[in-house]
Amino acid sequence: MRRLLAALACTLALAPAHAQAPQRVTFPSLDGKTTLTGYQLYEGASHNFDDPSARHQKVAANAAATEDARKRAVAFFKAQLGTPR
Repeated sequence: MRRLLAALACTLALAPAHAQAPQRVTFPSLDGKTTLTGYQLYEGASHNFDDPSARHQKVAANAAATEDARKRAVAFFKAQLGTPR
């Protein structure tokens, strides 16, 4: 599960903040049981775009990337785990 979450974090960290078609890359998981697909880039955002400090979030590309990554993470976990009962 940790490896899946790490792969998800990498995928989300590299997703575009604007309407650009994502690049698709397919690679097997370390255990070979899952095929992981995709990564996306946030143009103009720094590597640590989701750092909540004002210094990082005042950069428009970082703020947009953070918001988009959070939305994608919530959607991913809802799809995988369902909504709480």
